[in-house]
Amino acid sequence: MYDYFGDTSVRYASYVNLDLTKLIGVDYGDGKGRALRATVRACLPAYPCCRRRIGGPSPP
Repeated sequence: MYDYFGDTSVRYASYVNLDLTKLIGVDYGDGKGRALRATVRACLPAYPCCRRRIGGPSPP
């Protein structure tokens, strides 16, 4: 997943002279600076995947 961010950023920079990190990147104050970031495989308690994992009831 993260490799694709770099590939996409390079492509935009090469073809349309656009810095994606500068345009849509965020800085969470974690010392890593501005970056393209994403959340993958988030599981919320309302979803069946999370209920199974934490031992709650599975949906019918």
